[in-house]
Amino acid sequence: MVVTVFRQPESVRAVRYTVPRWTPAWAIPEVPVPESQLHDQAIEYLRAVLLAWVARSGRRVEVLRNIGIRWFRPEPRYGFDPDLCLLDRAPEAPEGFNSLRLWEPGLEPPALAIEVVSPGHPYKDYIDTPDRAAACGIGELWVYDPLLAGPKGHGGPFALQVWRREGESFARVFAGEGSVFSDVVGAWLHPRVTRVPAEAQLRLSDQPAGEPFWPTLPEQERRATEQRASTAEQRASTAEQRASAAERELAELRAKLKG
Repeated sequence: MVVTVFRQPESVRAVRYTVPRWTPAWAIPEVPVPESQLHDQAIEYLRAVLLAWVARSGRRVEVLRNIGIRWFRPEPRYGFDPDLCLLDRAPEAPEGFNSLRLWEPGLEPPALAIEVVSPGHPYKDYIDTPDRAAACGIGELWVYDPLLAGPKGHGGPFALQVWRREGESFARVFAGEGSVFSDVVGAWLHPRVTRVPAEAQLRLSDQPAGEPFWPTLPEQERRATEQRASTAEQRASTAEQRASAAERELAELRAKLKG
């Protein structure tokens, strides 16, 4: 593996490296790691936000959880199973599908893969996941660590890492707790570090400073309902003001006629 570190402004560094297309180590079954409540809620929150974004944008994108990505035909059972991924063109499978076999015609790697760091197995998400994402052709990778449970080596742990494909190589373009722009979804990412499951959120926004954050579908529907209610209230208030003005004009006219 070849690693090159490029200097960036302030404390930011980009790490660029290459990996083999396949290594026998990836054919060893991983021991399942139970998902914590915080891990699960962080994934479900992101999934809900991305589903709302797809609905708003009208894009033909699939938001998939734990889909198996397979790219080495001699080992079709093993590969990379990201927590979430965005796929521009899902294969035709009316009853659903469990894996993407990238050697099949017309299939391409997901544009985006997202991994939430598991407290019980953080080294996999920090070290193994970027390698597999690079090898299978993922366009962009987010590694979110709400507990800062990752290893302390190489400057970590990091609330968020963003990796991006640049030509034939894979580069870590961000590692830290600040905001970073995602080319795939066209939004700023704002990681939250917390030990409260309900607050484990990697939030998205159109603004580098943060709010307003992208809503989930329920939040989007609630905002729309509140907006409709506010509009109806404004219209009712305007109608009431017009009626009051008309009553005043009528009273003034009657007073003039009596005079």
